[in-house]
Amino acid sequence: MSQKNTLTDKELIAMFRGGTEQNEKAIRYVLTNPEIHAKIYSVLKKMGADDDQIHDIKTDAIIVLDRDIRLYRFKEESSLLTYLAAVAKFKLLNEFRRSDKERRDMEQFILEYEIDYEEDTFFTQELFDKVISLMSAHFEDCKYILEMKTRGDSIPVIAQKLNIEKQSVSNRISRCLSRIRNKINTTPSFFDL
Repeated sequence: MSQKNTLTDKELIAMFRGGTEQNEKAIRYVLTNPEIHAKIYSVLKKMGADDDQIHDIKTDAIIVLDRDIRLYRFKEESSLLTYLAAVAKFKLLNEFRRSDKERRDMEQFILEYEIDYEEDTFFTQELFDKVISLMSAHFEDCKYILEMKTRGDSIPVIAQKLNIEKQSVSNRISRCLSRIRNKINTTPSFFDL
């Protein structure tokens, strides 16, 4: 990590493995170093991440870096910056996979019930109203989160609005879709529009 008044990788590794105070200094240094931020930002932005995702993933990647250094998993075969960028890429790809799974779940839900949709709209308005009515009557806790998802809100945006973890949003969406599927399957007249 080359910059004026910067620490070498060896110095940073020693700090990560030092006592609590040294470890906190190392984490703070990595979190606030403009060279590190620019590299991670550039890599993740090129991959299609938004600013909120970049912030979250950078923080998560630093936690992994800290753990890997302290547990001697980091073998010093690459620079810390390269290692951190690789961890960040991996974390973003995992987030995209989760997001893609949620999209596939929604598409599967639509296909199961042969729901026709035009362009970017998942439901015809009449069917959408019927699903919302069903949710209001039986699944009030699902209504808001699925409305946000069908409007196109991303998982990080929904998590922020609901003040919950991103993984919790994914779990809730899956549970809601499953509960609605079950209710539709046990309501023979549901598709009699």
